[in-house]
Amino acid sequence: MKALEEITCRVSKKRAVIIRSTDANVSLSNEVFAINWFNTKNRSLYNFYNLLAARSVYKVGARPIFKGEITKKLIGNSDQHREMLLIVKYPSVASFKSLLDNLYFKLISVFRIKAVQDFNFGFSSKNDLSFNKTKDKSKIYIIHHYQGKVDHVWLQEMINLASKYKVHLFYSGSISSRLYVKDKKKEDKTIPCMLDGVLVWYADTEEDITSFVVDKTYKNLLTQVANSYVGILKRSL
Repeated sequence: MKALEEITCRVSKKRAVIIRSTDANVSLSNEVFAINWFNTKNRSLYNFYNLLAARSVYKVGARPIFKGEITKKLIGNSDQHREMLLIVKYPSVASFKSLLDNLYFKLISVFRIKAVQDFNFGFSSKNDLSFNKTKDKSKIYIIHHYQGKVDHVWLQEMINLASKYKVHLFYSGSISSRLYVKDKKKEDKTIPCMLDGVLVWYADTEEDITSFVVDKTYKNLLTQVANSYVGILKRSL
């Protein structure tokens, strides 16, 4: 039986971070998208950290493709809710390891730890679908994250329904690797990642988005996955 791929990053003398694939068929050498889903304790400190981290992130070939803040919850409960979504594209998991190995990045990560809370993180692989790339911050965006696996038919039904309401797919991915913290003489601790899949949609108006979400077909598709959360995002990047 084929083993799960994993990469170990030493972040201190006593602590390591293990990145492990979720499936034996997943290669950690492929392009991945880091899903950051979190709350902030200090927004100014978080923004300062982003300024400091940008140089290191770009140096390893990574690029942030989306950042947005939840302005309205449409579906889900408080346990699934977070304030911020950040999606960063990496050439591979190895490039993320290079980031964690960087001494400067290790030092400034103290600011991130102090600035955020309820942090969820996982690497997603992009689903085999057509996406509509845009940097338009005036569009109305929503995130839908869920637990469970979906197939191409389910995703295509979502896209077909969205087209009726002039809603476009910005990103769709499934979690393909997760992170674990390993301290000496302790069991591996999983870094929280409450979702298995994520979709980001956008439209010209909130009315279009709302009509899409309340459609009976949309609600039926949600019954085929677990713990769906849907919220409107104000895009900042």
